[in-house]
Amino acid sequence: MQEFDLKGILVNIIDRLKLHESREENGKMYKDDLLWSILKLLKSLFITHKDRCNYDELLNFYDESGLINEIFYECLFYIPGKTQSKCENKCKTDGTRTIAHGILLEIVQTLKPKEMNEYLSTYFLPMIESLEAPTDWNHQPSEGGSREAGFMGIKNPSNVCYMNSSLQQLFLVPSFRYGILSITTNPEAENLVEIDEEILKDNKFIKEDFVNDNMVYQYQRMLGFLELSDK
Repeated sequence: MQEFDLKGILVNIIDRLKLHESREENGKMYKDDLLWSILKLLKSLFITHKDRCNYDELLNFYDESGLINEIFYECLFYIPGKTQSKCENKCKTDGTRTIAHGILLEIVQTLKPKEMNEYLSTYFLPMIESLEAPTDWNHQPSEGGSREAGFMGIKNPSNVCYMNSSLQQLFLVPSFRYGILSITTNPEAENLVEIDEEILKDNKFIKEDFVNDNMVYQYQRMLGFLELSDK
């Protein structure tokens, strides 16, 4: 039985991916089905191919095919001067990005320390260096933001970032979130306590002179804001 040329087929698929002009757009849910199909086929065949190659053959394949460059710079990460695609990064939806990340993971898992160092130096470091560092020490990415990403965060009034992280993690467990929201609480006046003047003076996030000290009620309010707030 004649064996088919798996490497040749892979190279043809990679060349087809290089020529493909993505129809995906930032912020849109529309998935480019042809791009998705190319990536899906590429991943399946690459997994088979890498298991049949020795290490030197695999490195030669990476160099000859330009697979790593295509997945990293053209499909996933737009870096001016590195990315050549007219549409910036080709993969802009969850479907195509998930498969492209999967291909990149399969590639990285084949690399030995020396080649891994070269990979990080060639691809990751330029990407990190292209990022603009915040100029304000109290940088708040949420300021001026919206719910485009699907979630909103909790402001950090001072030194409570770890607690905020835990509260937000619990929010992402639907059974816990809605269990807390279903508890009957009493937000009436007898639960109100006056806030110390020093706390009011030093904390710009507190807008009221009195606060309800029912912890469950306050946590319900926070979950409600995380669920429904646009900022």
